[in-house]
Amino acid sequence: MKKHIIIVFTMSLLSVASFAQNTNDFFSKADAFFKTYVVNGKVDYSKIHNEPQALDEVLKLAEGLSVSKTDASVYQAFWINAYNLSVIKGIVDNYPLNSPLDKKGFLIKQHML
Repeated sequence: MKKHIIIVFTMSLLSVASFAQNTNDFFSKADAFFKTYVVNGKVDYSKIHNEPQALDEVLKLAEGLSVSKTDASVYQAFWINAYNLSVIKGIVDNYPLNSPLDKKGFLIKQHML
């Protein structure tokens, strides 16, 4: 039986009106991704591995964003989500992987946005 990797996601619920259109798209797609692939704190890596398009799409959106530090809550929410998505991408790219710690240097060498 395979072990499940659990990642706790901290997601800020922010007013959609406070986002610029491009950050709004990112947060909408990230939220949809997490709702689809994370249940009770457990990420369905197998499903993401078989259907990587949603993850790739939201990461592509993140790559093109420049989020200002002037709105601290949006800035923090963006980087928390971007980090979590990047870790998921690293696990999916090395799937099957019981733990990121099983891959030497995973958290150090993981490509971040």
